[in-house]
Amino acid sequence: MYKDYIEIRIKIGGNEIEIKGNKDDVKDFLSSYLPYIIKSFSREEISIEDLEKPTDESVVPPIKISKKEPVSRILIKLFSTPWAKKPKSLTEIMQALNNIGLYYQKSTVAVNLKRLVQRGELRRIKSKDGVYLYVPVKPPLGDDD
Repeated sequence: MYKDYIEIRIKIGGNEIEIKGNKDDVKDFLSSYLPYIIKSFSREEISIEDLEKPTDESVVPPIKISKKEPVSRILIKLFSTPWAKKPKSLTEIMQALNNIGLYYQKSTVAVNLKRLVQRGELRRIKSKDGVYLYVPVKPPLGDDD
């Protein structure tokens, strides 16, 4: 097989799911959907609708981007989705970008976030543990609670 190819079989009770593919794709799938899979298995039934339409705001909705789009514009698009309803750390932002297939250096994203804060397009909040969290100035578009 390929160097980065991975196969995982998960058994919960009498149910089993097998996931195969590129290591990064499997990791992204599991980080996004494992809670829904476990929830479905615990109900002793699994529905593809549960996997296709997660309600968790940590799942990044797809955004349209062009090949040469600057990082700052991509970040603004990301923060205009329901994913941004709760403050996000740099780590969460990096994970979201990775989940949509964008891989930037952490320093590149951090500099762009700082510039967006300076331009008044995002706000930065310092959490109790000293980690900076980012929120949009305008409420994100999408589902209202």
